[in-house]
Amino acid sequence: MLSLAALLQPVVSSAAANSLSLAMFIRFIRLTSTLKPVILHRQRALKNISMAPPALPENVVTFVGCRCDLADSTVVELWAALGNWIWQYGINLLGERTEQTPDDEGLGNADHGLEDVQDNELDSLEVECAISDRILFPPTRTCTDPSCSAHGDLLRMWVAPRKVSIFTHHLGVYEGYAISLTCKGCRAVYYPNYVTRSNVRQYYSGIPAFVQVSGHKYIQRSVLEHFTMLSVLSWTSATNAAHIYHTSLSRLADDKKDCAHFRLRPEHTWDGFVILALLRDAEGRGSALEVPSNCPQSERFTEAMRARSDRIRRFGQPEFGHCCTRCVRRVDNGDGTSNYIDCVITDGLDMGRPCCGVRHCTGELRTPQSRWCAAHQGQELFCVVEGCCISHRSGHRTCALHADVEEHHLATGKAMFTLSESRSLWNDRPVTIITL
Repeated sequence: MLSLAALLQPVVSSAAANSLSLAMFIRFIRLTSTLKPVILHRQRALKNISMAPPALPENVVTFVGCRCDLADSTVVELWAALGNWIWQYGINLLGERTEQTPDDEGLGNADHGLEDVQDNELDSLEVECAISDRILFPPTRTCTDPSCSAHGDLLRMWVAPRKVSIFTHHLGVYEGYAISLTCKGCRAVYYPNYVTRSNVRQYYSGIPAFVQVSGHKYIQRSVLEHFTMLSVLSWTSATNAAHIYHTSLSRLADDKKDCAHFRLRPEHTWDGFVILALLRDAEGRGSALEVPSNCPQSERFTEAMRARSDRIRRFGQPEFGHCCTRCVRRVDNGDGTSNYIDCVITDGLDMGRPCCGVRHCTGELRTPQSRWCAAHQGQELFCVVEGCCISHRSGHRTCALHADVEEHHLATGKAMFTLSESRSLWNDRPVTIITL
């Protein structure tokens, strides 16, 4: 264990000790420990990543100096004195635990990164330096592709950090930065949730603490699990889930509630739900989730969802292969063949799901409101009466021969039709005459 004397000796012997308070000293260690990924990947040439870089990037010096109320020269001297210890022990120098909870993993370098949120927006210093203690960064530091010529080499931060909105469970929504790293060999780009290679987005193993649902929005995993429970237990829609978060969990001031980057849209909550489910499925199978990166977000996860549904249909139901004399009946035919009859119990909602208007067609609809699949889209030109092949009238859904059918259908939705039916039933009711 590192002794206090060994930690303070290089600080006391430097000129920075004269203007350094205990609060500044602790703040310096916390900030530099949190910013270790930024310090590491900003280096132009670093042969041994286990050793602290000899100098801090200029924006880190400025940021740490302003946050700790220290001169830039004092920050440089403190790093020269404490850099190796901070690089090796991190926040453990202060006796604080670095184990991250599932909700804190990936944000900053330790769980204290979540405790320093004072405002929803980044301040002027964070914007000027393009750095903050609210940082989402990739979990790997080197290229992980064995076929790459730079395999195992340090990834580079060639692109400035991207400003994002982070939606958390207990601290509301606030702005932060997301870092992307690039391999100089294969040009793969590593993001906080995934790596992109050859137009393929490959997610890291496990489930991240913050899931990216759009280019500039990340939702905490516990929030997505909350949305999932709302959907399962109370049938809450994606629109209502986003509205619930905005009104009860966002912790926004009244003047910021209308800011677009602080609001979740229904597609964000739905994509988060889908990504979380697919990542759980991939983790259970011991594989990595792969989706295309060069397609619209609305189509990105379609094939992955279809593949998962097919696996569940084939292998995901333990009762699928069950067969016994109580639930299956065997019928022996005269020609030596046998037929089996079993029962199926299903929900009426499944039986009534949207499907193509052509009987027994299994083609997919473009939207739940569509009537025909892509293969039968030409049926839109014909009369909707089954078996009729005549084109429908302009502005109507039936042809001239079946105009009465459409008029009757429209009339049933009007109040006068309902009133006439009720009156007819009232007049036709049986009358019992009682003689006293």
